[in-house]
Amino acid sequence: AELKREKKGVPWTEEEHRIFLAGLEKLGKGDWRGISRNFVTTRTPTQVASHAQKYFLRQSSLSKKKRRSSHFDVVIIMLAVMRGNFI
Repeated sequence: AELKREKKGVPWTEEEHRIFLAGLEKLGKGDWRGISRNFVTTRTPTQVASHAQKYFLRQSSLSKKKRRSSHFDVVIIMLAVMRGNFI
């Protein structure tokens, strides 16, 4: 019997995203395996890399008007304010 792999992604929780940001800050951009292994243990390195790609695309388009809002935007803005990087 051939196993069918689930194609539909499960949305990231705010907690997973927060931990992802902590891992990103600690290990840097590109160490998706490290972030997956030591931080977001609920996600594979491929899933972490995909999330990072979407995160950076969103970051680069924050100033553009035509964009979907996300509850992660609140987390991003709160982190910026907490770090003193007022947007």
